[in-house]
Amino acid sequence: MKSHVLCLLGLFLAVGLAQAAPGDVTNAQDPAGLARLPGFEIVAYEHRLGAADFPTSATTSQRQEGQLSRARYQLPNGAKPLRPEEILAHYSALTLQAGGEIVYQGESAEAVLQGVYRLSAEGRETWLQVEPAMDGLSYDLLALSKGAPPAESEQDELLAALEKDGRVALYLDFDPGRAELKPEARPVLGIVAEMLKEHPQLSLRVEGHTDDQGRAEDNRALSLRRAQAVVQALVQAGVARQRLSAKGWGPDKPLTTNETAEGRAQNQRVELVKP
Repeated sequence: MKSHVLCLLGLFLAVGLAQAAPGDVTNAQDPAGLARLPGFEIVAYEHRLGAADFPTSATTSQRQEGQLSRARYQLPNGAKPLRPEEILAHYSALTLQAGGEIVYQGESAEAVLQGVYRLSAEGRETWLQVEPAMDGLSYDLLALSKGAPPAESEQDELLAALEKDGRVALYLDFDPGRAELKPEARPVLGIVAEMLKEHPQLSLRVEGHTDDQGRAEDNRALSLRRAQAVVQALVQAGVARQRLSAKGWGPDKPLTTNETAEGRAQNQRVELVKP
């Protein structure tokens, strides 16, 4: 499953009883507020803005862009495993209970069992993808919400991430070798622009990064053009040009390995950095 990601918040639907478990990792939440299966704990969690491809059949998918949460659920040692079909049945029932639809349930082209669901509430559309492990001891859940976001809350989350880590990664899904921003980038950059307007004392350096495919110098030039495109979009949205700068690192600062497609996708990013 290909996915792209940035650090921020999401939509939490009031479906079932979504509660943290004692074994959950710090700050973990049930994605989209959907109550988990009893006994499972969240052992890995991330909450970001970005894009993901959701299967609509064994061979087709739809790309969605928005607020993304990913959680891995696992049973404690000694717990009785479930059948993978039982895990999918749980989320199918929650989806239908909330008035949503089952987009696809079955195997992927790689023979991975999965369920894809879509829900709508209060002007927000949420896509879910559930992939149970074949041993029934764990499952992955990806949730992506899009629509009119609670902008003030998102701006606060973005600012908090910058204050905490000094940087936030944006995954804006450029075409290979190109630096033109796609329309799907507008909601993400709109949140950034509004955050900057609300905090006029804040300046940012926009840094472009690529994977290691191709010539390093070409990638550095490409990453700079992508960073400059983000700067230009923010200026057009009303942010003063002198508060922004651009830098292209190309393949020089990878987040993870470039040996896999997933790793290369994670390394291809634009970062907002507090100078």
